[in-house]
Amino acid sequence: MDPRANGSRQRRDYLDWLRGVAVLLMIDAHLFDSWTRLSDRDSRAFTIAMIVGGWGTTLFLFLAGVSVALSAGSKLRRTGSVTAASRAVALRGLEIFALAFLFRLQAYILGWSHRPTDLLKVDILNVMGPSIAAGALLWRLGSTVFNRWIIFAAAATATAFLTPFVRTLPRGLLPQALEAYFIHVEGLSNFVFFPWSALVFAGAAAGVLIDAAVTPDIDRRMHRRLAAGGAIVAVAAFVLSYLPTPFPGSYFWTTSPAYLFLRVGL
Repeated sequence: MDPRANGSRQRRDYLDWLRGVAVLLMIDAHLFDSWTRLSDRDSRAFTIAMIVGGWGTTLFLFLAGVSVALSAGSKLRRTGSVTAASRAVALRGLEIFALAFLFRLQAYILGWSHRPTDLLKVDILNVMGPSIAAGALLWRLGSTVFNRWIIFAAAATATAFLTPFVRTLPRGLLPQALEAYFIHVEGLSNFVFFPWSALVFAGAAAGVLIDAAVTPDIDRRMHRRLAAGGAIVAVAAFVLSYLPTPFPGSYFWTTSPAYLFLRVGL
């Protein structure tokens, strides 16, 4: 029986393992950040712990993108409707966006935050939800695996290269609550669409390839190619990071396309 007939696929355990790794990395980031004494925050060990813990965010957003493609592909095989599949994934993204505000409201009620403006803080779910919805719309634009891969890769690349320009736009172009989604606003922005959305789109580009691997043998071959491609992207980004940046106001650890592609490759 063709596993594509009813939308079923053998569960890919490696994605569950990778989600578990992401959870451990997030625990690392929050645990050490909360419990390290001020006198030890300048130590090399703390710096390394924060860099390693920061990869949890990268993995969560990347895997969210992978899930966009896998979920849309599964729903398409079940319903036969591209529109229905795209709509279902987009609604899931909007649900995550709504949950971001619900969690903020819960924190406010429980006294974990004390200012009404804390309800408008832009955290990872505020970025992840709309990015998933946008990914669903981009998935709908393609009609083949290759087309969708190109669309997602182009979206990730465009987001990365637009980041230095968007992040240096003049302040006050939008109400501060909206501006905090695009330009870092002190006290409001923990995450912004540029560059973090690029990780969702890059994950979706990998996801359409994973979704197309219908047998274990094809899956293994696809992953060997992904490993080779990831290594090439990571090495190229690392080398380019040592060259003078052509982007005014770009900073390696926040807005550099090289750092974004280094994360994607790894």
